[in-house]
Amino acid sequence: MNTLTNQKQPLTKAQSQQKKTSQQAQQPATNNFRQEEYQQQTLQQQQQEEGLYQQVKQDEALGAYHTAKLLGTPGYTHLTAEEAGGMVEQMLRLTTLLYEMLLEEEANRKAHPAIQGIEEPAQPKTTQIKHKKPRQHIRK
Repeated sequence: MNTLTNQKQPLTKAQSQQKKTSQQAQQPATNNFRQEEYQQQTLQQQQQEEGLYQQVKQDEALGAYHTAKLLGTPGYTHLTAEEAGGMVEQMLRLTTLLYEMLLEEEANRKAHPAIQGIEEPAQPKTTQIKHKKPRQHIRK
């Protein structure tokens, strides 16, 4: 007499072998999907970096100005022009990325105004301590 149960029956050797081969066949497809997704993300990141940063990088006068200013700063006068230029390039890349993040955050706030109240940190409550006047001892 057969009864229905929710318990799993042990797999036979043939069934377990078939399950392993089907899992192995699905694994490369998953890896390919992840690899394609990663490639798309890196492509988007490169395009974003090339946007505003490329505009700033192409402005040679801006780079020359900041390089000269860095070389004139105490503590940086020992650098060569190439080293200072590399530092300026890194600084410009960082500032443009930060600026793009701010623009994106502002766009998100405009798109989702209901979230604004949640994102702002709560102001801590401050309590003022009332100091008591020192007691004056009465001398007799």
